[in-house]
Amino acid sequence: MKKILFTVLTLIIVALFGCANSELTDREQTYVDCINNVRLDNGLNKLKLDEQISISAQKRCDYIVKKGLVEHAPLKKFVRNISHTDNTRVGEIIAKTYKEANHNEVLNAWLRSETHKDIILNKLYKFERIGVSITDFGDGEIIIILFASR
Repeated sequence: MKKILFTVLTLIIVALFGCANSELTDREQTYVDCINNVRLDNGLNKLKLDEQISISAQKRCDYIVKKGLVEHAPLKKFVRNISHTDNTRVGEIIAKTYKEANHNEVLNAWLRSETHKDIILNKLYKFERIGVSITDFGDGEIIIILFASR
């Protein structure tokens, strides 16, 4: 009887609140692949997709959409769950684009920006993990990629 009650309650909760989708969309996966290709081409390690970092990126996107303002600060409250140690380094790149923007255009814009390029390619940061989220924003989209060391 307890198992049936638990199953029914679980189904009700999922029906009411939905279920978190931990899988990336094809477009999000494309950004991870492109970032990794650029890193490998520059002698850096391939980053491992991390579900917790993608969840943090999604929360970050939701915050920006709710606030209606694209900004890098405050990042700390969104990355607490991805820090394994006090020494974990986190980086963020953001793009506000038109709908379905070409990933090569976005990546090239990031690589033309010294600040964004530094986050993607600086070996001193020792990034090992990556997360991504793409969310509708006005007539375009917000793309957030978070990087983290161990």
